[in-house]
Amino acid sequence: MAVLKYLLPICILVAGFRILGVAIRIFSTRSTSNKDLRLLALAGIPLQELLHAAAVDSPDADRHCPFRNSSIYRSIYVYPTFNGTFGGDWTSDPMVLSRYGKPKGANGTASPLKPWPWIGYDETERKRGIGKYDLSNLLMQSYSLELVVRDVITHPDSCLRTDDPEKAKLFYIPYLPSAEYHEEGVLLPRGCEKAFGTSPYAQAIIDAIDGNYDGWEKMFGLTSKYWKRRNGSDHILVHSEAMHGLRHHIKERGHYAYIYNQLQLKPPISISHGVPKTFFGLHPKCAAKNILVPYPNPDGRWFNGQHARAAAEWRNKHNLTDPTDSEVALEAEAIIAREGGGLGGSPRAVAFHYHAGIHGSCRQIRETLANDLKCTRAVAFWNDTMSNSVHTEDIIAGFQSIIIQMHSSTFSFAPAGDTPGSKRMFDVTFARSIPVILSDEFVWPFSTEVDSDEWSWDPADFAVRLNVSDYLVPRYDSQCKKVNGARSFQEVIGQFSPDDIRRLRRGVEAAALRYSFYSHARIGESANLLQDRILPDGGAAHALVDALANRAKGVRWSDCEKELKMPPKGGDPNAFGCTSPETKNLPQLQDQSEKYRLLCSRRRRFTVVSTSTSTHRIT
Repeated sequence: MAVLKYLLPICILVAGFRILGVAIRIFSTRSTSNKDLRLLALAGIPLQELLHAAAVDSPDADRHCPFRNSSIYRSIYVYPTFNGTFGGDWTSDPMVLSRYGKPKGANGTASPLKPWPWIGYDETERKRGIGKYDLSNLLMQSYSLELVVRDVITHPDSCLRTDDPEKAKLFYIPYLPSAEYHEEGVLLPRGCEKAFGTSPYAQAIIDAIDGNYDGWEKMFGLTSKYWKRRNGSDHILVHSEAMHGLRHHIKERGHYAYIYNQLQLKPPISISHGVPKTFFGLHPKCAAKNILVPYPNPDGRWFNGQHARAAAEWRNKHNLTDPTDSEVALEAEAIIAREGGGLGGSPRAVAFHYHAGIHGSCRQIRETLANDLKCTRAVAFWNDTMSNSVHTEDIIAGFQSIIIQMHSSTFSFAPAGDTPGSKRMFDVTFARSIPVILSDEFVWPFSTEVDSDEWSWDPADFAVRLNVSDYLVPRYDSQCKKVNGARSFQEVIGQFSPDDIRRLRRGVEAAALRYSFYSHARIGESANLLQDRILPDGGAAHALVDALANRAKGVRWSDCEKELKMPPKGGDPNAFGCTSPETKNLPQLQDQSEKYRLLCSRRRRFTVVSTSTSTHRIT
């Protein structure tokens, strides 16, 4: 005990000096290592505030900033976040606070402001490695856009942030609708999140968009001055989920969700993914004021080679490396192998891959894919091999099997589901497989499909697109006997020549870099890029910053506003590229939503984790 009495203070002193050394290094170099991040997290240091305090508006301090040449360098004002503490970033500029956001109101009473709940939810998930920070939770990973964009804008090494709102060209609203909607992912009974309505914070933003700023000043504690300056057209909102936003009417399909839930026809700049082709056709000017981005992938193993190495080891183990000696390879790949290979990795010994459930608004095309592809040698091979070598009923092992198939197949089929696109479309390119798109409404971000004046990237250079209507009728019966004279999927894929595959493979190599938010050089061996707070500085991050620069000061809102005054072009706001019983039976879905509301009517009466020293309740 006597030894412990003296040893404990020494350990505390040593730890204190180490933490101090990390802080000094951050201030002097404005960069962090993964070890630094973990140490500060364990010590409970508010890293974002520390890093932001270390940021200096000087070219020398930003010499390592990847966005220093952008026209919005040091030009995005980030509204301060309230975690329950009146200090630090919150009160650094009292001019941006409303009277409700100041420690004491005009009458001397304490401020009624409550901590923003999503701050606590997000911080708890990050510390526990759950929700969007759980690499095995593929669904929640696809909802991580709000966190990735937050890091692009607020990470100290991005040098996009300014402390002077008067000089700002853009304003970032640090509202995390997906984090708030899922309420930390573990505190609600399963299914109760489906009953979530419009939160008072979301309603405050909706009202501010419509010119009523009372809720913004009361709920957020912030001034409405900068909303009024340009009607909010220079404000940035991020929507992580295709069918959710400020509202959560999940029964709707098509682009209705983008109009009503996400308010993409209103002044703010909306950053989202999955916006359908119909929306771009009906509202081209309003679509042009917003930014369509790829689904993010925060799993560093896709980019640092870990997944590719694991797939290569599996292929070596199963003697699946030579297309000339494979019964399931494309003949074109065998020719490429005999000619010495090609760009984008070695020729692949399996023709194609498909793995997806039968669900969503495009259920019919998925049923046809599953029916017809099981009759092909390639998919039959994968089904047989994976069932014997990987326990696919386990979610992580099943994920590993998909990784192996993507990295080992020349082509990968990607159909529409609940929405026109999915994370799968982009993961396929990261695996250097050629995507085969079966979604008439899917639009490739940062491409000529969005706006040929802004982007020159042609998806035909790296992807194959098939018309869904041509493939709704199965070619094979249950016994794999051909019952339809039309060309099958295998016949379509088999027509590609070696030169076609070489060209597409070169395009896929470029697309993999284009659609990754993270650069391979910065990642290193990090796997959990969000938890380690790696700066997103990949191709998608640079394209996003370029797009924001083109929309600085809300310059595109006026064209959208004029467009909205024109006679409507027609079209059903619930229109979608596929039809299924799910979209026709809206009353049943509405009844289901009401059932969840009744079952979970008391769901908000719980204490949540807050970054402040006290806890709070949502009322």
